[in-house]
Amino acid sequence: MLSETDLIILTIFTFLFFLGAIILLIFILFTKIRYTKAKIMTPGELRFYKVLKYAVAERYYILAQVRLANVVKIPGKFFLWKNFNPLGAKCVDFVLVEKATGDTLLIIELDDKSHLLPDRIKRDKFVNKVLTEAKISILHLKYQSHYDSSKLLETIQKALQ
Repeated sequence: MLSETDLIILTIFTFLFFLGAIILLIFILFTKIRYTKAKIMTPGELRFYKVLKYAVAERYYILAQVRLANVVKIPGKFFLWKNFNPLGAKCVDFVLVEKATGDTLLIIELDDKSHLLPDRIKRDKFVNKVLTEAKISILHLKYQSHYDSSKLLETIQKALQ
C-alpha cells in the first residue's frame, strides 16, 4: 500500500506529466513552420560550377544539386516508398546532360573534407552502387581552391569513354 504522502506525490507527478504533455501538444499544433531561402550551392560548388560551365557548356547542359531519384528510376510494377526514400533523400552535385537527347551522361561529385566522415562515406558508397547499377558514370573530384578548365574537360572526357 502507498502512504498518503506517496499518493500525493504520485498525483502531483501525474498532473505535471499530463500538463507538460498538453503544453507540448499545444506548442506543436500551433507553432507555425517558417521557411527561408537556401543557397543551392556552397561557395566552393559555385566556384567549381563556373569553371565547369566554361569547360563544357558548349557540349552539355549542366544541372546542379539534382535528387538521385531524378537521375535513376526503380523499374517494376510495385512502387514501394522504402525503396524510393533513400533515392529521394540524396542529391548529386552536378549532372552533365546530352544537349541533343537529354540523356544523363555523367554525375560529378565534388568531394570536400565532409566526404571523409563515416556517414558521408556510407552515402557515397550507396550513390556509387546505385549509379553503377543504372550504368551512369560518376566522377569524384577532390575539392580545390582553383580549377583548370582544360584539365577539367580532359578529365571529364576520359570519364565519358
